[in-house]
Amino acid sequence: MASRGGAFHALFLTSDGKVFAIGKNHYGSLGCGDTNPHNDIVPVQLMEPVIDIFVGGDGESHSAAILEHMFGDEVHQIIWE
Repeated sequence: MASRGGAFHALFLTSDGKVFAIGKNHYGSLGCGDTNPHNDIVPVQLMEPVIDIFVGGDGESHSAAILEHMFGDEVHQIIWE
């Protein structure tokens, strides 16, 4: 399990590779499919499994996840705002 926090949002990674988020959701930074603020934890819409999560340089509106591709040993990075 891991958690990453920014100025206005936070991400949570579960041991089974699922990602959840909470916060203001500027520019869709929560990755939940909208730009509405969320005061409750919501699931992030990503392919799974997720290996790690990051909050971008300014910590305000960028988020990223490292995904393990389901077929083979490739690793993919997904970045959303």
